[in-house]
Amino acid sequence: MLAATATSWLAHVLYLGMPFAVGLWLWAGVRCLRAHGDRTRWRGLLVPWLAAAAASALVVGAVPPTMRMQFDETSLVGTSQNMHRERIAMMATAAWPAPDGPAVTDWNLDKRPPLFPFLVSVVHDVTGFRIGNAFAVNAVLFCLLAGTLATAVSLALGSALAGAGTPFLLAGVPLAATAATSAGFELLATWLLAVVVLAAVAFANAPTPARANWLLASGLLFAQSRYESIVVLAALAGTVAVVVRRWPRDRFGTILIALAPVLLAPIALLLVHARDPAFYPEANGQALVGLGHFCTHLPPFVAALFDPTTGGAMAGPLGWVALPGLLWWLLARRARVATALVAVPLLAVTGVVLAWFYGGVHESTALRLYLPIAVAAALGPLLVAGLVRHRAVPAVVLGSAVAWSVLRVDAVRTGAVLPPYNVVQALRAVDAALANVRPDPKRALVVTTVAQYLLVHDLPAMSPEVFARRERERDLAAFEVLVLETPLDALLPQKGDPRAILRTRPATLLGRIDGDLPVAVWRLTSGR
Repeated sequence: MLAATATSWLAHVLYLGMPFAVGLWLWAGVRCLRAHGDRTRWRGLLVPWLAAAAASALVVGAVPPTMRMQFDETSLVGTSQNMHRERIAMMATAAWPAPDGPAVTDWNLDKRPPLFPFLVSVVHDVTGFRIGNAFAVNAVLFCLLAGTLATAVSLALGSALAGAGTPFLLAGVPLAATAATSAGFELLATWLLAVVVLAAVAFANAPTPARANWLLASGLLFAQSRYESIVVLAALAGTVAVVVRRWPRDRFGTILIALAPVLLAPIALLLVHARDPAFYPEANGQALVGLGHFCTHLPPFVAALFDPTTGGAMAGPLGWVALPGLLWWLLARRARVATALVAVPLLAVTGVVLAWFYGGVHESTALRLYLPIAVAAALGPLLVAGLVRHRAVPAVVLGSAVAWSVLRVDAVRTGAVLPPYNVVQALRAVDAALANVRPDPKRALVVTTVAQYLLVHDLPAMSPEVFARRERERDLAAFEVLVLETPLDALLPQKGDPRAILRTRPATLLGRIDGDLPVAVWRLTSGR
């Protein structure tokens, strides 16, 4: 049973806040559609949404789903596991074997916002706990992002065919393809950023209470999805305030405004919790956010964004079209207000990542943080399509986008772009070693620095550090205690050292995976 602490109370509040935030957003959306929905205008969007479904099928069918960002994705899946089972936004970090499943002894409140694990937990509630549910949610989110952007482009350019090219341009961004087949929250945050920006544009064009409520509800939901969302919302709110001087309000809007602090306060407390240095051992004491980081990261980021080759993870050559297209759009006096409402939050989210200590594009695992700007750059050709008024242009855009997406998705599939990281390969070796040993989850305990990874697979595990604290709580003779050595042990010194256990106790080698990333499984023989 989880002890009642300030952290556990925050975890309960974070979980309970999720259905309210989602429910308010859905209700605001229904009210906005009732007030401003035009059925004749929406009938022409079937083609863009069919294109979104086709692009999603291309990505999900070609790129194998896998957890690429360890241990971010394991943390999110672990949180969803306990949102489903315990109704609390915490992840298990240690557990003893038990007849009814792992008996959790240690918990942790993750630093990541809880919306994505909540959505995954809802799927768990329907199907039962499965790691694959996280991949399923991201596959749906990719289709939603593709369809949302395609809808916006179709309405802006007045061409369903041009809008149909949008999902394939999105599929041609390797960061988007990997996000769609991962268990991370980047795709959710990017989609909600698009939703809140489009809500702001609609509100600025015609300020009504229904659109104001939709914008506010979308902003409150976006705040639950990504670390820097509150900063981005502040930048967008300032831009909206400059454009629209008076905020129209009705009774529902008054309720939303009153509930906003209630929904944002837990996220603010989570941000304070996330400043714990234990979450960032790689920071080595340096400031987590700073101007120095921004200045260091900016030049390599610009080079990566405008990489003229097809081997980059972002927009590739399409980035070169984005800037001239944007300049042409502005000089032609096209939608300057809308351009500002898109550019300000996009630059804000990119600026925060650049100022983050881990925001350098030389860190391959940090590239995913730049998904929003990579998507925006890939849509650059659509700006040109909107200015060149020729009936052949939409068809050319669609055909080129399809060919480009097939080329780039295949590069991701083969590993030519964004190959698997060493951590992922090491965990595959862990899976192979344990598959050979086949530990019984009812009586086997695995002591390893990657206990968090094993727990989401419902295998009882704890780190060497936790094992040293808790081994006297149980009669170890009743268990099969396995010690797992991995190449990741040196990267996780705070978890303890499995070799220290093996140096002080007799053990039998059960299995080994050799190679560049060796893994070994030992069984302790003392006390049996």
